[in-house]
Amino acid sequence: MLCEKCKKNTATVCVTTIINGDKTVKNLCPNCAEQDGHLNITMPFDHNFSLQNLWPTIFSLGQEDLARETGNVCCPQCHLSFQEFAKGGRFGCSRCYEEFQSQLKGILRRVQGSEQHTGKLPKRLAGVKGIERQVDALKEQLQQAVAVENFELAAKLRDEIKSLQETAAKGDA
Repeated sequence: MLCEKCKKNTATVCVTTIINGDKTVKNLCPNCAEQDGHLNITMPFDHNFSLQNLWPTIFSLGQEDLARETGNVCCPQCHLSFQEFAKGGRFGCSRCYEEFQSQLKGILRRVQGSEQHTGKLPKRLAGVKGIERQVDALKEQLQQAVAVENFELAAKLRDEIKSLQETAAKGDA
């Protein structure tokens, strides 16, 4: 495919812009893309980027608030402070997870949007496991419906759970 701007060179850069919902795609050669300023991307981090340096950056986002919240909390087993963990990104022992649990909740919420990791399922397991997750979520809704005495909704949820469980049983067989 030729560059849409110079019509001479091979287009190897695809530039997509969305403005007010209107999507525009340009296929350009590297020279034209650079002239238009599409290849001058400045990274917010240095060129020596590593995952080891990522954690301190993430933890430093609310460092002042974190220092006020944690004080001098240390792990009683390895004596690692939460500030030391925030700088290095590694716990000293397995007990640190328990000791710093309350501080980690806020960080996890900020980094991944939730305190609980659900992960992805391999495609070969997605059917049955996906149904199991749906059933678990419906069971929680069922308990809430019963707690507020919404028995009509509870009956619908019960039937839906039963149907999903039957589908999962057929998938296992």
